[in-house]
Amino acid sequence: MKSTKKKVIVILIFILTISLFFSCSEKSSPINYLIDGKTALVIVVENNDGLLSTANDPVYQFYKYQLLSIFSELFQVPLSEINNLTINEIIETYGEDWQINEIKKHAVGIYDTIIALQDEAANLINLQNILINLNQVKYNIDMVFCLHGTSEIFVLNNSDYCDIQQFANFIRNNKINLRMLYQTCCDAGQALNKWASSGIYAVNGAVSTNHITLFSPGFFMEEWVNGATFEQAVKNAFNRDIEKIGSYNDRVPVKTYLLTESNIKNSVSLFGGKDKNIRFSNKIVIYP
Repeated sequence: MKSTKKKVIVILIFILTISLFFSCSEKSSPINYLIDGKTALVIVVENNDGLLSTANDPVYQFYKYQLLSIFSELFQVPLSEINNLTINEIIETYGEDWQINEIKKHAVGIYDTIIALQDEAANLINLQNILINLNQVKYNIDMVFCLHGTSEIFVLNNSDYCDIQQFANFIRNNKINLRMLYQTCCDAGQALNKWASSGIYAVNGAVSTNHITLFSPGFFMEEWVNGATFEQAVKNAFNRDIEKIGSYNDRVPVKTYLLTESNIKNSVSLFGGKDKNIRFSNKIVIYP
């Protein structure tokens, strides 16, 4: 009888030990977040003449009037003011301001500080100084990049090619409290390990050439500040952008030329960093 009890106890201890082992091995330690803390948003928008070749595109020329009408409505500018401009000039003159405002309208009153950079202000030295200054007063810093890029670089004003790994090293070496980066840069999904080396909590990046970039930054900010996780906010913004662009198909055949299966597949985001499920309400623990 005693022998049977001992066997039962041994078996129970064995089962408990195995259960504890698998429980510990399958779950990583949770990240400790605060519920209070100052937040700063840094927005960098720079087209950098990246759409100049589009002016000579036969498709653009064929649908020029329809596209200009859409831009006139979207950017709230008279058609007469953009009628003789190239698509690149329209984006540079009106589109960048519009995109910044679309992001800011969801962030104002939510973030403690918002800084937007474009044109001459969007240079590497300025960006680095802003991050250092915000970090010195212990802000949780979020960034939005509406820029051109590759798996190696992102491009600021006047073709200022910024090496991603060097910038990540700058973030890490200066202990910048960088919480998340939302970006529309092409091929950024191939640089997630570089961004992760900075210590960032969440970052996204397109698989290849990103064709879905117009509405998604504003949609992302709306989703993000309203409680979605970083991953949810990125994915929801992407789907909403596709839906919004598709709504113009009765005026311009965007589903034929832009929203192709290949373009959508290449524009999908991958994720990196410590926690793609971080939310706006999760503040980073900042040590003195």
